[in-house]
Amino acid sequence: MIAISNKDARLHADELGTAYNDTLPDDLKARFPSLTKIYEQISDCLHSGKTDGELFAKSASESEEHFEARRLFKQDAEDKNREAKAKEKQSRTEIAEN
Repeated sequence: MIAISNKDARLHADELGTAYNDTLPDDLKARFPSLTKIYEQISDCLHSGKTDGELFAKSASESEEHFEARRLFKQDAEDKNREAKAKEKQSRTEIAEN
């Protein structure tokens, strides 16, 4: 998530969610709750001025399940690997430009 937020610092929350979702393996996306969907549901509730304790509890539970799935799929290691490759590519580009 760090690589996404640093690279695209001006994204809106829904766009950031989509960019994040694009980094996840299809198997994880198919089997576990989507943070984008959770965000949309909470956002709709907040913007309509409603309170919904059940939605909040469900969203908290699904968010926790999502991050447990990330650990299961070792996504943190994948994120670090992706970030390291991006930094290496950037360094090579900077060296080539100089």
